[in-house]
Amino acid sequence: MIVSLKDINVIFENKSALLKSERLNHALKNVNLDVNEGEIITIVGESGCGKTTLGKVITGLLKPNRGKLFYEDINVYSCMPWDYKKFRAGVQFVQQDSYAALNPTRTIYQSLFAPLKKLGVDKNIDERINELMRMVELTPPEQFLPKYPHQLSGGQRQRILLARALAMRPKLIVADEPISMIDVSLRFAMLKLFNKLNSELGITIIYITHDLATARCVSVNGRLFVMYYGECVEEGKTEDILASPKHPYTQALLAAVPVPNPHLEKQKEAPRLKECEKLFNDLGCGFANRCIYADDECCNKKIEYERLDDRIVLCRKIKDIPVWKIKE
Repeated sequence: MIVSLKDINVIFENKSALLKSERLNHALKNVNLDVNEGEIITIVGESGCGKTTLGKVITGLLKPNRGKLFYEDINVYSCMPWDYKKFRAGVQFVQQDSYAALNPTRTIYQSLFAPLKKLGVDKNIDERINELMRMVELTPPEQFLPKYPHQLSGGQRQRILLARALAMRPKLIVADEPISMIDVSLRFAMLKLFNKLNSELGITIIYITHDLATARCVSVNGRLFVMYYGECVEEGKTEDILASPKHPYTQALLAAVPVPNPHLEKQKEAPRLKECEKLFNDLGCGFANRCIYADDECCNKKIEYERLDDRIVLCRKIKDIPVWKIKE
C-alpha cells in the first residue's frame, strides 16, 4: 500500500460570512482511502465536493484539521525529515491550471531542470530532460525546451506539468482535472498517456474529474471514488459502479452523461431529485435534501456505510432504491 488516509477532516473558515453557522465549511468529512501500488483510482463528483482538497491532502500540500496520512506505513505528520522528503518526492501533483502552475518567466528547460537539480541529479541532466519529453510525447524535445509557457498550447503545457512530476520518479501521481483545458479532440490522447504510464512504468494514478465519461477511459479496470460535499458516497470497481450504481447521487451523475445513441438517450431513466434551497444536509445523510427516497431518519441520524460485495455505499435505504439502467 502506497498511501492510506484515515478519518481525514478539512475545515475552512470563511471570516467574511455574516452568520456564525456559515463561517465553517466542512470540505472533507471523515474520508478514508487506501491506495494500492499499481492501481488507478478515479475521484469523481460535482464542483465543490472536495475533490481537489482531497488531492492536496494526499500530496501533502494541505494538512487536514483531523486525521492521519500514511505513506508506505509511515505517518507523514509525525515522521522524520528524511522520510517526509521521500514522501514529497514519491507523491506528485499535476495541477488543473497549467497557466498558473508554470512560471511564465522560465523556459520549459528551466522548469524541468529545477526539480532534477533538487533531486540531486548532477550528471546527464540534459539526457534525462530529453527522456522526460519523450515520455510525455513532446518530440523533438529541442522544439519545446527553449520556449516559454505562453508559447505552448494547453495540451502541451499539461504534458510539461506531467513531465515535471515524472522528473521526481514518483510512485504515485495525483492528476487534478488534467484535461479540462485541453481541446476535446486531444483529450483521449492525454488519458491514454496516463494508462501508458500506469501499465509500462507501474506508476499509481489518482485521476480527479467531474466527468464520468472520461473516468471510464482512465480506470475501466480500477476503482471509482464518488464524492458528494466532502464525503465518499460510493466506492468500488469502476466497471461495477458504471454498470449498476447503487447510491442515488451516483445514479444522477450517470444519468447526466449523454449516450451516443439518440434512441437510447430518449429512453434513459433519469433519477428524480428534489428541488431544494440547501443542497447539503448537516445532520444525517448529506444527500437527504435532494433524495426522493429519504425519510426523517435519513435527515436526522448519522448514516453508516453499507457493504455490498466489493463496494461500500453511504446509504441506509440502498435495498429500497431501484437500479438505474438504460432501457433496451
